[in-house]
Amino acid sequence: MTHPQGRVPTALAIAAVATSSMFFVQVFMTQAQGFDVAEMERAAEELRDENDRLEARTGELRALSEIQKSADELGMKKGGAVSYLTVGDTGVALNR
Repeated sequence: MTHPQGRVPTALAIAAVATSSMFFVQVFMTQAQGFDVAEMERAAEELRDENDRLEARTGELRALSEIQKSADELGMKKGGAVSYLTVGDTGVALNR
């Protein structure tokens, strides 16, 4: 039979190990959550940047749409195919 005085230090040691283990688990969980928060903040910043780019592009497209609308209201038509005139020798001499 084990002496009761031997049980107390063993019980205290077990309690200390259990408490320490719970503490370290809590620390590691908190650290992991910190990494998750940092990752989410980075993703949010990327989304804000993408949103800014999309808003700028929307502004460009609206401007082109407005130009087209104004051109239509003025009766302007789209140009057809362009052909260029090629000229042979273009040398010009002046007689003075």
